[in-house]
Amino acid sequence: MHTRIVQVVAFSVLATSTAMATGSLDFKAGEYGLSMAVSLESHSIVGPIRFTSPSAKESAVLQQRQFKFLRCDTNKQRFEAEFVNPGDPALPKSFKVSVKGSKGTLSIEGRRISFPADWVVQ
Repeated sequence: MHTRIVQVVAFSVLATSTAMATGSLDFKAGEYGLSMAVSLESHSIVGPIRFTSPSAKESAVLQQRQFKFLRCDTNKQRFEAEFVNPGDPALPKSFKVSVKGSKGTLSIEGRRISFPADWVVQ
């Protein structure tokens, strides 16, 4: 019985520490948005990026391998990504996003949208 309690406590601590090791980082550029899970330890992206656009009914979930270029460093407050649509109408239009400190720029469909960047990891 004592061993079982120790196992449950050990599992609970492990699950809690893993859950606390990541957070969500979100950028909003006009009607567009990017949301991603970031590691609080490595300060980098640890999963897919959710991209929302005003023309899509649902957010697109983009895997890291789908990006032509992707860099994120929450310590230095730098984020850069370039997505090139391979001709798939189910995916978002090609876009580039660059964030340095409190300023960001999203380039999509011939438009450049400047936005304030908030680096608060939730």
